[in-house]
Amino acid sequence: MGGMLSSFFQSGSALLSSANHRTVSESTKKNIRVIFDALRANPRVTVQRLEALLSTIPKNENLLYVHNEEGYNLLQKVVGINNVELVRWCLSRSVDPNRGVCSLPLHIACLRGYEECVELLLKHGARVDVEARMCWPGPHNQNCEQRGKYCGPLPEVSMADRSSDKLQNAIYYAIDGDQVS
Repeated sequence: MGGMLSSFFQSGSALLSSANHRTVSESTKKNIRVIFDALRANPRVTVQRLEALLSTIPKNENLLYVHNEEGYNLLQKVVGINNVELVRWCLSRSVDPNRGVCSLPLHIACLRGYEECVELLLKHGARVDVEARMCWPGPHNQNCEQRGKYCGPLPEVSMADRSSDKLQNAIYYAIDGDQVS
């Protein structure tokens, strides 16, 4: 019994360690920025070509805390360019696809009609019912989560005129994207 309690408190203290806070090492930040540069140069770059960089990123660091100059994390970026191989790699790092203030990866994939990305995200816990705003594909608005919070009632708008200020779930973004073939 004492051993089990000791084990519980030891694992519980790991939850409070700095690895679970918003700290990411400088080398990880640098490597993820190099990956962003590689994606800008070639959106179809493969995991194999980036293996040297990807292998240096410790599993206990949350790669979603590093953003590009547009304000998006690596998962949002690779979903947005439909790089399925890198989406798979990001999800293998046990990231939470439901975390973020806007432009959630599932919403981006639904808007663009990227079925394989949608399937991967759903298999890794992305929730269809989560509502969020969408800044993507433009630069992220740092105050995205505050938009609409302090304004008065919105005038009636048709369903076809969903603005980026409106909270929507993945299904509505799929409808907005209308990527049915």
